[in-house]
Amino acid sequence: MGKRIATIVVVLSLLVLSMALLIPREEPVLLPEPTLCEGKIPTPKTTPSEAVDPATPGLKRPYPLIVDKISRYDDSELDEQGIILARYGEELHYNPTTIGFYALTHYRDYYQTGSEESLEKFLSHAEWLRENFEPREDFGVWNYHFPFPEWRAVPPWISALSQGLGISVMLQAWDVTGEEEYREIARRAVNSFAVLVENGGVKSARPDGTVWYEEYPSIENSHVLNGFIFALAGLRDYYLATNDPQAKELFESGVDSLRRRITEYDVGYTSLYDKYYRSNTVAGGYHTLHIRQMLWLFHATGDELFFTHAREWLNYDTGFIQRVTADSSIDPDNHGPTNLYDGTKYYGLWSSNRLPVTLILDAKEPLSDIDAVVFFGTSRETSPRSFTVSVSNDRRNWTEILDVDGATPEAVGSNQTGSHFTAIRKYGTNRANARYIRITVNSVHVGNVVGLREIDVHFDQSDNINEMYEMMLESFEPVRR
Repeated sequence: MGKRIATIVVVLSLLVLSMALLIPREEPVLLPEPTLCEGKIPTPKTTPSEAVDPATPGLKRPYPLIVDKISRYDDSELDEQGIILARYGEELHYNPTTIGFYALTHYRDYYQTGSEESLEKFLSHAEWLRENFEPREDFGVWNYHFPFPEWRAVPPWISALSQGLGISVMLQAWDVTGEEEYREIARRAVNSFAVLVENGGVKSARPDGTVWYEEYPSIENSHVLNGFIFALAGLRDYYLATNDPQAKELFESGVDSLRRRITEYDVGYTSLYDKYYRSNTVAGGYHTLHIRQMLWLFHATGDELFFTHAREWLNYDTGFIQRVTADSSIDPDNHGPTNLYDGTKYYGLWSSNRLPVTLILDAKEPLSDIDAVVFFGTSRETSPRSFTVSVSNDRRNWTEILDVDGATPEAVGSNQTGSHFTAIRKYGTNRANARYIRITVNSVHVGNVVGLREIDVHFDQSDNINEMYEMMLESFEPVRR
C-alpha cells in the first residue's frame, strides 16, 4: 500500500537546480566537525507563504498529505458506478485505502479549481465509504475483503491507514453536504484508534507506554511508519474540525510515541518501512514520503525533532550525482557506471575485474559538507574492502578524505528484492565541499571482482530542506495548538 510521491521527486530535482547558486572553488575545502546546533530550523507557520486561493471559499482545506494531481488516475480501472478498483495480479478489488486517496485527491482539485466533475467523483467515493462502513459497538471500520499474504492479512481485515483517510473523507463530505451521518461515521472511525488490535481496533500498546496505529494489524507489532503518520493526519483532521478531546488525545499519544521511537527507523543510510520485516525504503519512494511526513509533523506540532529527522533523511536521498566514469568495466554496455547513480539501489549493477579501479563521481555543482559514502554492493564478497576517497573541484587537485583497509563500516545493512541481494556499507569521511568524488577500489573482501549497484554521497542539505518545507506549505493545514 501507499503511493509513490512523484511530486516530491520533482521538488528534489528543483533543489538540485537551486544548488547552482553555490560558487565553485579551485580547491576542496576541509571543514571542522559540526556542532550540535548546526542547521537553522524555520519557525512553523500558521498560514502558507504561497497559498493557492481556493475556488471554493469557506470549505475545509484539503487533507495535508495529498500531493497527487487527478491526472494520476487517468488510466485507473473503475467499476460500473465509476468507483476505482485496485488490481492485484489478475484480480480487481475494492481497496478502502485506494478509494480514500482517490476521494481526497479529487476533493483537493475541487477545492482549488471548483471542478464539478471532481466534486462528483469525490462525492461518489465518499458515498462508497459511507455505504461500506461497518459498525462495531461504538466504533466502526472499513474492511478489506481480499487476502494480502505478504502481511498475513486474511479477509476481513482492517488498517489504520484507511481508517485515517476515511475520517478525512467523511469530514470533507460532511462539510460539502451538511449531512450529519458523515460526521458520525468519522467519529466512530476515530474510536477505532482507542481499541486494541485484539479487540478489533487498530491500536497496539507496548509495555513502555507507547502506542502504534497499525497499517497491518494482522502481524503483531509490524509498525509501518508511513501508514501510522497518515493515520495521525486523520485524527488531527477530526480534532481540528470538532474540538473532540479524544481525537486530540489519540493524536498526541501517537505523536509522543513516534517522538520516542523515531530513531528506530533510522539505519544511517535510509529509513525503514516497518519494524517486522525492517524493509529498507528507497529514495523517491517511501523514504522520500517519510521526509515529507516528518516536515508535516514539524508543521503540525512545532517539534524541532521532526524537522531534524527530515533534514537528516534528506541527506540520505539521491539524485545529486549527475555522472560517473570508471576506468574499467566488465560489461560497459549493460552494466556500466551509469547504474551507480540511477536511483535503483537494489538491482542493476556495475562491475570490474581489474583492480585497482577508479570511479569519478560528478555532481556538476559543489556538494556542501560531504561526510559519508555508502556502497550498495552485489554481495559482501564483491564490496570494497580497501579503498580511498578523494575530492576535487577541478579534477586536477585532489584531497584525500578517507583511506580504508578493512576497517569496520559506520553502518551495515542488506536488502533482498526478488532475487537481487544488496550488501550495504556506509563509511564516514572527513568533511569537505567538492564537486568531484574519486573512489579508488584496491581490493574486495573475496576474489578480484568488485560489484556495486549504487553509490551514495551524504552531504549537508540544510538549505534544501528549508526550501522543501517552504514549497510544501501550500498543502499543510494552518497550525492549531
